[in-house]
Amino acid sequence: MPWSKVFKELDKARTRGDLIVAYMPHGFFFQRLYYLRGFTNLLRDFIQKPPQTYELIEALTEYNLKLVEILLKSGRIDVIAFGSDLEAQDRMPMSPKTFRGFIFPSYRKNFPEYKEQERKRTLAH
Repeated sequence: MPWSKVFKELDKARTRGDLIVAYMPHGFFFQRLYYLRGFTNLLRDFIQKPPQTYELIEALTEYNLKLVEILLKSGRIDVIAFGSDLEAQDRMPMSPKTFRGFIFPSYRKNFPEYKEQERKRTLAH
């Protein structure tokens, strides 16, 4: 969706007095990885650790950081929603060690950026 349309919708919500929530793309990180690689292939990548997996994770992390940056710099939002399905019916689809090695580093990069920008915005008001 073009940014002009995204911002138009956010501005309409602001006019209505709504809380302005910007949603990251569906599947924010883990799901996006397996949409790109296929679920079985991604889990195999987590075990075999080919260099391309790390390159894909870095590229997706940078992509998400850029989206967050654009949303924050717009000055239009109150909340960014990060949705990602990290569970199966009764457990995570990976071990905690795998989560910490492949998924958490991206979260560590994305969420502090948002928190820092929010802190600056709060201080400015």
